[in-house]
Amino acid sequence: MREQLIRNAIQCKHCGDVIESKHRHDFVSCSCGCCCVDGGLDYIRRGFLHSKDEDYIELSEYSDDEQLIAERRAPWKDLYQFYL
Repeated sequence: MREQLIRNAIQCKHCGDVIESKHRHDFVSCSCGCCCVDGGLDYIRRGFLHSKDEDYIELSEYSDDEQLIAERRAPWKDLYQFYL
């Protein structure tokens, strides 16, 4: 099995906030507005003011462990049932 995204998160180097996008289109900004994260476990999107190296530390995690992937992804699948 190929690796899949199990955490979509960054830490802002300016304010120190750790921000995480937990589901698709969950756009989250840090408190100083310098960086943002989006995409949940479906895709990774980053926004920043200056540069990747200057603005944030990447904290996203990937795994090829099927059980861990199922545990991390299952809670968010329930969220979509209400919109289908």
